[in-house]
Amino acid sequence: MLVAWNAFTPVTALIGGALIGAAAAAFVVLNGRIAGVSGILGGLLRPARGDIAWRAAFVAGLVFGVGLIVAGMANPEKVLGFLDLAGAWDPSLALVMAGAITVGAGAFALMRKKTRTLLGAPVRLPVERAIDRPLVLGSIVFGVGWGLAGICPGPALVLAGYGAIKGLVFLAAMLAGSALFELLMQNRQREDGSNGR
Repeated sequence: MLVAWNAFTPVTALIGGALIGAAAAAFVVLNGRIAGVSGILGGLLRPARGDIAWRAAFVAGLVFGVGLIVAGMANPEKVLGFLDLAGAWDPSLALVMAGAITVGAGAFALMRKKTRTLLGAPVRLPVERAIDRPLVLGSIVFGVGWGLAGICPGPALVLAGYGAIKGLVFLAAMLAGSALFELLMQNRQREDGSNGR
């Protein structure tokens, strides 16, 4: 047997394996089930009572991830090419958005009129319409991060799964930012409570 050294990728193989193991471990700890894709898909064909929602969510996540890869959105250079209006502009991301909106708009319009999903879960769409300071500041932070890195949360997970350092760093920064936000909000709620608001 000969080793194909030019195709051998030990670092990404180990990182990918560790992530698969972590996902399988989380799945069994949180759901008490094995994360076997063929079993999950097969279970959709013969669903047991109360067993379809997590399977559908798993499949939706897989389809979303594949969509990011097929569209090239897991490639930060592709995203940055779209944001570079002064240079060699790549309009691909506009088509990705148009395709996603076209396919998803009907479902969102339908679900605005419903209180339960097809699987019986409550519909939890945002109802807040106010443009307030947290929304504007959050949008600015998101936009600056996206413009600097060419990565947003979904592609960050794909890149981290691939073992790309840029994706891992972005994911760590995103989680740290989320934790900081939660701490600030908890502190604000405590202050508001102690001031009698």
